[in-house]
Amino acid sequence: MGLPSRIVLPTPAGSVTSERFRRAWSSAAGSVLSGIVIEIDGSITIIDAVYFRTDRDQILARSHELLANVAWVLNEHPEIARIRVEGHTDDRGTPELNRDLSQRRATAVMNHLVGTGHVDAARLEAVGYGMDRPVVAEAHTRAQHAANRRVVFHVLSATAVRAQPSGPSADTIDR
Repeated sequence: MGLPSRIVLPTPAGSVTSERFRRAWSSAAGSVLSGIVIEIDGSITIIDAVYFRTDRDQILARSHELLANVAWVLNEHPEIARIRVEGHTDDRGTPELNRDLSQRRATAVMNHLVGTGHVDAARLEAVGYGMDRPVVAEAHTRAQHAANRRVVFHVLSATAVRAQPSGPSADTIDR
């Protein structure tokens, strides 16, 4: 069974992101948990970016909340069985250095999800693509280069997604 077009996620009880979640909620488009939407194309789309120190694999503190929410999604949805954390860079620098940097960054994100978010490591793999898969080919501006520097969460396998009943159940209907 494939993934649904969107998985609607409730806010985690007592979460520090609950206020941000309420501001981001859109009933017409599904839900966004601090910048996360699970799409039918087999990816977990993050609306914000994972930020790193320049030319390093150190995740900046401003990305910790986002990664906590990715971990929460994965922990709450065991039907998302396997995820590939993909690291991508822009085309500045040599292909070898960019592939190495993107691999180290993807591994850093995976390790963060396991170590801090308590995601089962067996569900994750990290792959660095360097500059081989740009979003913007032949990037020239800062914004174009920034678009190519990204982390992608690709769903490799999933089992049947839990359905949430939307109407009254048999035990709540007046007889």
